[in-house]
Amino acid sequence: MPKQKERKVLKDKDLSKVVNDVIDVRTYELLERISSRLRIEQISGPISSGKESKIFYGRGKEEYAMKVYHITTATHKRAIRRYLVTDKRIGSMNSSTFQLIQIWARREYSNAATLYEDGINVPKPYLLERNVLVMKFLGYNGNRAPLLKEYDYIDDKLYKMIIEQIKRMTTISKLVHGDLSEYNIMIYDDKPFFIDFTQSVPIDSENALELLRRDLININRFFSSKGIQVIDLNELILSISK
Repeated sequence: MPKQKERKVLKDKDLSKVVNDVIDVRTYELLERISSRLRIEQISGPISSGKESKIFYGRGKEEYAMKVYHITTATHKRAIRRYLVTDKRIGSMNSSTFQLIQIWARREYSNAATLYEDGINVPKPYLLERNVLVMKFLGYNGNRAPLLKEYDYIDDKLYKMIIEQIKRMTTISKLVHGDLSEYNIMIYDDKPFFIDFTQSVPIDSENALELLRRDLININRFFSSKGIQVIDLNELILSISK
């Protein structure tokens, strides 16, 4: 075997050992290229892991959250396709799993960029390349901000701030989050920030009102469980969807 090929094989083995089966070699090399582009000096993690992605922490002049979407199973692929087929912004979908995941990632990047530009409290999206989305890290010195679920200071003011963000999201950005709960709202600089927008849909989508209703039910349920007097669901829907 030529020496150059030997070195390539050894390099791939070393990379696999470093990431310890967390991500594949191709994605690891993509993270290296992105790091060079953004001058990220350190990558660690994953700091969060779910069925569709893992999030790594990056540090350079700024702090970054690097979301890596899994090249996933056929079961999850079918679930993704069900969400995408209702989005009028998306045309025909390639049957390749990797192509489908890239569409899924682009959808989140597009939603996040729209919301950020409209002044909604979301992490700033920096770039998307293939199956890696880089955003502003919500936290300090590698310690992420708490989720609403973890936050200790639940009060009426915070509830109203979240409702106001939902209203701004639907009336200004014309989007419904679609999967909002105490698990995808972070409290950063004493303000609620929404995260995870892969399931977000335009307000004129066929299922938008149903998703908005579910979002509001989740938020009311959480705050009610903390002893906060919440606004009637029907009243909320009328005020938000005007």
